Amino acid sequence: MVQMASLGSLNLSDNFISGSIPPSFCSLQQLRHLYLSHNRLSGKFPVELTRCSLLMLLDLSYNHFEGPVSPQIGNFRNLALSLNLSSNHFQGNIPETIQNLILLEEIDFSRHNFSCVIPSSIERCISLKYSYFSNNIIQGPIPESLKLITDLESLDLTHNQLNGTIPTWIGNSQMIKFLNLSYNRLSGEVPKPGRFRFFNRSSFLGNMGLCGGTTQMDLPPCEVQHHKHKTKKKLLYVIVTVILGCMLLLWVAFIIWYLFLKQKYRKQDVMLTAIPNIHGTSTYTERELEVATAGFNEANLLGTGSFGSVYKAIMDDGRTTVAVKVLHEETVRSYKSLKRECEILSKIKHRNLVGMTGLTMNPQFRALVLEVIPNGKLEQHLYPGGLEEETCELTLKERLSIGIDVANGLEYLQEGCPTQVVHCDMKPQNVLLDNDMVAHITDFGIGKLLLDRPNDQASSIGFLRGSIGYIPPEYGQGSGVSVKGDTYSFDVVLLEMFTRKRPTSGMFSDGLDLRKWVVSSFENDILTVVDVALKNDRQA
Repeated sequence: MVQMASLGSLNLSDNFISGSIPPSFCSLQQLRHLYLSHNRLSGKFPVELTRCSLLMLLDLSYNHFEGPVSPQIGNFRNLALSLNLSSNHFQGNIPETIQNLILLEEIDFSRHNFSCVIPSSIERCISLKYSYFSNNIIQGPIPESLKLITDLESLDLTHNQLNGTIPTWIGNSQMIKFLNLSYNRLSGEVPKPGRFRFFNRSSFLGNMGLCGGTTQMDLPPCEVQHHKHKTKKKLLYVIVTVILGCMLLLWVAFIIWYLFLKQKYRKQDVMLTAIPNIHGTSTYTERELEVATAGFNEANLLGTGSFGSVYKAIMDDGRTTVAVKVLHEETVRSYKSLKRECEILSKIKHRNLVGMTGLTMNPQFRALVLEVIPNGKLEQHLYPGGLEEETCELTLKERLSIGIDVANGLEYLQEGCPTQVVHCDMKPQNVLLDNDMVAHITDFGIGKLLLDRPNDQASSIGFLRGSIGYIPPEYGQGSGVSVKGDTYSFDVVLLEMFTRKRPTSGMFSDGLDLRKWVVSSFENDILTVVDVALKNDRQA
């Protein structure tokens, strides 16, 4: 396994592998996808896998693991795609530490012997879409905490010992598309409104105490106690006049309130759809950018990210080439934030920053038009072909010049802007080089915008962004972002430029990182950590 330290995905499913998972799996520090399903693996929950800190998908289904699931399952903080432990022999409680899996989209704990309640801490799994807990001995009511998972699409709790009534929040959820509560001990009337009208009898089979619901659920009608019904009817006749009067007053108040809100949101819509007043930039229509990018053709795609996609565009009858960044986020909050960013970015003018030349903004389509830097990313020059083994052709003079360019750009963002900007994601991928090997920082517009203040640390707008290996340690301890964080990330980039070692390289483990590795060489010979190409250039 040591020789496979850079392995990113491993699929050993559908074999006859037996025994326990070997401790050597801990050495796979770059592993992101691990498939071990349909084998004969046994033993306790493999806590050693929690040391694979970058793991995004883990499939241990259809094996012979047993015992309780360790609380250390909460250490899989980067699990984002799937955690599948189904069809084993786990038992006991579901650990409260699953609350740490805030990025996880799918969890499958079906076909075990869990004899517990679903922990309320599951409400913190805010990214969860698919949840399967069938064929266990889970008890208690359906937890109310599940309603806080707003993106939940599938919920399977069949073949358990759940009791109580079916909560109304299931019908209020706009996301749940698949629901199976069959073969439990649920009772009471099944609600009808909301999403319940899309579920049929297969979602409620085997619950003898259920009644009511829609006709397609095919449940028995609930018993009507006639004497209670008559009492309520008489009471209704007594107070009907008072209620009508109150309803009339409420209706008038509602109309006034509705008209007030309508006027308020009409003003807000006008504000949100207005194009910011930005000097020095051009305003384009969506059609103009669509023509310039050949219909946003993939052949013109320069790159993608969580915030949007960037396309090459030919403008002015072929005389001008620009980059068009099409934004993906759809919330009103992000729309307001974008308008503010555009106003600030229009004032940022520096030879070492990628500038904005135009924009398009409407409720359906938002894009920034940026300068094109033609010579690629610094990362591509440091690692030709994406590999550390390939020879880098950047000379010592060029690397020093690039470092000075990046430092000048950061100094401007921190000291020269009316509103200080913290990049939050300084790395070689965000440094572009032009044909004269001049460096330009990009993607600073989605960093932190620090408002006017007397020092270099304050509350920020937006949320923390960064890349593993370049994030300052204090950020992981909850410290607010600051210009010092960018300085730390820039220092890591400098070390990477002159050593040509990625901070995420497999050689860095057990507490050793790029910075400590370089510092340790001062006691012996600093040239041992310098890029071989630079040493050969020096000898020549």
